[in-house]
Amino acid sequence: MENDTKKLHIKFEGSMMESGRIDANDFAHTVSATADLLRFIAKNVDGAKNKTLSVNLLALRPGSFEVDLVVNLKDLVLISPAFVPLLNVNTVSTVKQLIEVLKSLIQVKKFLKGEKPTKIEVVQSDGSPHVAIHNNSGQVNINVTAYNILQGEGGNKRLRKIFQPLLKEGTELESIEIVDEDSERIQVLRQEAPYFEKDEELQMTEHKVRGIITAMDRKTYNGKISIGEKRINFEVEISDIKNLDKIIDGLIESMKNKVTIMVIGEAAFDAELNIKSLKIKDIEKDRKLFD
Repeated sequence: MENDTKKLHIKFEGSMMESGRIDANDFAHTVSATADLLRFIAKNVDGAKNKTLSVNLLALRPGSFEVDLVVNLKDLVLISPAFVPLLNVNTVSTVKQLIEVLKSLIQVKKFLKGEKPTKIEVVQSDGSPHVAIHNNSGQVNINVTAYNILQGEGGNKRLRKIFQPLLKEGTELESIEIVDEDSERIQVLRQEAPYFEKDEELQMTEHKVRGIITAMDRKTYNGKISIGEKRINFEVEISDIKNLDKIIDGLIESMKNKVTIMVIGEAAFDAELNIKSLKIKDIEKDRKLFD
């Protein structure tokens, strides 16, 4: 079985370094969150799903607050070289590619500065698509895999956790830096940390779709809806409280009786136009559901 291993360097910087001390929870929080996000990326992209990812910690250098993560991707089954050309151009199958996705996620958050993009477009270039994200100051290009991760809540929530120590009240920490084996570094300053707090999708589009509610939390009204063969996460967002009972009753009825319901709201799509998540703002009455 093939092993693919790279090191990823994480460095804390700030005036607290002069005292030679740092809050153990803050340091552990960032290291753990980085490992968790790498595992999430590997689990959710083609090419790495048939591999097992391990992230181990190398010994710390005495007197420093730097750490090396050893990221290893190992085949679960032996893949014949004959099948390698069949991999999609957006497939992530090496640790280097996983780390590139991680850096792209950080780059986009820094670029957008907590704001929504003004435009997003999928650009074809020599048969290899990328996603161009625009705002009023310019644009940044990322690969399709990174965009798809940002269009789902799981990746955004894990990314946010990496830089939360920078937001801690009274912290002397000034930046967190991530460096790969090629010495390419990306740094997040304390003043940039709030950009990561929003874990919303990059772009939501008005959408209506039929599906069957398969699960729903009666307190938060978050749940899952089956659309075709896929189960999609949803949340309920109501602008007029008078419609709340109608919408919730309809969703519960769909779940109890396993019947189709039309939901109306906004959807997050990935670059291949697959629905990643839904915000339900209304429903359309279905005769067979409500008669």
